[in-house]
Amino acid sequence: MCNDAELAGAARRVVGRGGRAGRGRSGHGRRGLAWYQRHLPGVFALVGAGGTERTDYPHHHPRFDIDERVLLVGLRFFLGMVLDRRGR
Repeated sequence: MCNDAELAGAARRVVGRGGRAGRGRSGHGRRGLAWYQRHLPGVFALVGAGGTERTDYPHHHPRFDIDERVLLVGLRFFLGMVLDRRGR
């Protein structure tokens, strides 16, 4: 998988000082994105949902319970990407 340089720059601008942008570890989901990136430019972005006792389980674990506040973080990121790409 290879992130598109322009989209990766947009992701860094959107994340800004309030978050982390950089190289992550290999994980699930990237192989599928790599297939799409053969046809369209893309960037891999991961919005975490762990860090507390109730969310410190993998997504498919029976005790995993997402912290809904992270959904707003993801929404802000994707909206920011759209606005950045539109030149606003």
